[in-house]
Amino acid sequence: MHSNGLECAIGEQNTYQGTQYGKRGIVVAALVGMLVGALCLAGASSLGPAVNSTRKFAAAPVGAPSRTSASQALRSVSPILSDALDTNPEALKLDPEAALDKAGADFCSRRNALGRAAAAAAAMIGAPALVSAGATVKMGTDSGALAFEPKDITVCAGDTVTWTMNKNGPHNVLFSEAPDGFETDDESMEGYLSEVGSTWSKKLDIAGTYNYLCQPHKSGGMVGSITVN
Repeated sequence: MHSNGLECAIGEQNTYQGTQYGKRGIVVAALVGMLVGALCLAGASSLGPAVNSTRKFAAAPVGAPSRTSASQALRSVSPILSDALDTNPEALKLDPEAALDKAGADFCSRRNALGRAAAAAAAMIGAPALVSAGATVKMGTDSGALAFEPKDITVCAGDTVTWTMNKNGPHNVLFSEAPDGFETDDESMEGYLSEVGSTWSKKLDIAGTYNYLCQPHKSGGMVGSITVN
């Protein structure tokens, strides 16, 4: 009787704990399961040797996952998990939830800090803004000045620059200087943009510096420059 009562009490406690943990417990359990699976596949006592070892092993049976594929699968889950594997694999095994929370906080802090530092450095030295996937340039500033905004930009080869009619048109884009292989006359805008919100785009594949101007307002200094890396 006492034994049955104890078993019931334990069962009730487990049920309560399962309900208490809920979905968070399921996520942690899944991560622990993935880690245990990787450890079994690696056949090592820690994640470090499993990920970094360069020793030769006997060929695995056909269809069996390799040690390399196991570590790659873990790293593919997220950059945060990859960070945890690299920086503190032992903590990840002992307390996955706490280790992942810390890795996530560290990852976001580093990324945000790098972004802020890059922006601050560019502002301090007056460098043009680096754009990783194209850029948009306003034709006429929000305050009504006859200028391209931003005036100078930097993009990567193959990116597309889009000019948007913003204020005090009509405006156009006339290339005055460009790298060899880029025909300025053929590649310049035909006609003008007058309607607010209308756009014109140009894909730039050749690295170098492109200088351009707005023909109706060039005397007012409405010029721009694009650096293609």
